[in-house]
Amino acid sequence: MSFLHCNPWRLTPRQIVVMEAVIRLGISKEVARELGIETKAVENFRANISKKMNAPMLVAAVRCATWKAGA
Repeated sequence: MSFLHCNPWRLTPRQIVVMEAVIRLGISKEVARELGIETKAVENFRANISKKMNAPMLVAAVRCATWKAGA
């Protein structure tokens, strides 16, 4: 699943990759391991995504999926 077409919040390509991994894996430690980055970096990405979307991470994912379904 890709959110590249569902990006009204202008997430960067890397933020999209992290968001997709968070949706699939849930745990920052697992996301960090999969992406080969530090757990703190994942937490920073999550915070920035949530701030950019003005919503907690799970709510942001649901908004994106809902927006995609309505497109």
